[in-house]
Amino acid sequence: MLMRLPDKKHKHSCEDHDHDHKHDHAHDHGHGGHHHHHIEIKSEADISKAFVIGGVLNLVFVVFELAIGFMTGSVSLIADAVHNLSDVVALFLSWIGFKLNKSKPSPQFTYGLKKTSLVITFINSITLILSLIYILFEAYHRFIQPQPIAEDKIILVAGLGIAVNFFSAFLFRKNQHDVNVKGAYLHLMMDAFISLGVVVAGFGIKFTGWTILDPIAACLIVIFIAKGTFSLLRESFVLLVAGVPLAIDSAQVRSQILSCTEVAEIHDLHIWSLSSSDVALTAHIKMKEQKHPGDLFLKNLSQMLRQKFTISHVTIQIEIGDSQDVNCELDNKC
Repeated sequence: MLMRLPDKKHKHSCEDHDHDHKHDHAHDHGHGGHHHHHIEIKSEADISKAFVIGGVLNLVFVVFELAIGFMTGSVSLIADAVHNLSDVVALFLSWIGFKLNKSKPSPQFTYGLKKTSLVITFINSITLILSLIYILFEAYHRFIQPQPIAEDKIILVAGLGIAVNFFSAFLFRKNQHDVNVKGAYLHLMMDAFISLGVVVAGFGIKFTGWTILDPIAACLIVIFIAKGTFSLLRESFVLLVAGVPLAIDSAQVRSQILSCTEVAEIHDLHIWSLSSSDVALTAHIKMKEQKHPGDLFLKNLSQMLRQKFTISHVTIQIEIGDSQDVNCELDNKC
């Protein structure tokens, strides 16, 4: 995600940038203000359908590929099938996470069940890593004990796997700002490349007779997909523990708020993910003048944070004069 970085030297009034947005609203609560805007994922029904179609297609193919893999004795084909099976589970979990991400708030769960989707995304990345470990384990045994392989069947089945996985990934090509959708897309694309590697290994064995190419292909596939897997794990972990999303620089956010001419200082700044697609911010802002800046200031500040940093839920507490919030214990610099 690309962000336009603010100019630290430029001071401007947040009241100078009033834009008309249909879904914007601001609330003034005593000495604070609250503004929020939710980014909706388009075609929710289409995405749900994509999860179902992709899951069913891959489940049918897994059963077929496992059977052929054991018949031919190909570790790369078996590994591909096991990895596909993990992705069937991943698609199911991602679909649940996507649906929970749309849950409505309740008196007990005031943000809804959106946070659950982050837990599911983390589980997805863990299952993918376990699949990689299994592939390496099977490849190691085939290095030690090479076995004859029916390469023609391997090429045919793996070729079918490429078609199934690319088609399934195509269903998720859009709306990847949701981590669950992104995770599903990444799983399926990895499976397609794994199948491609198996096809290459099959042709290599066919023309050279070197059965060791089968476990070599499996190891190369693991190396190829490991980077993306650990990246997804890191991203989901940061979101799960309420860390600042990797695409947002908290120092730049602080600098942008301070660039408003009305603002004297900012403290108790917190940025975290409410879900796989919604980011929240809370902050205490001390004003230069001995009066509340008004709803227009809060509205424009919220719009600016959303446009520059994709922060969709902003809560600001205004402090005037020498007032000090005794509750900001999380910020040691208060």
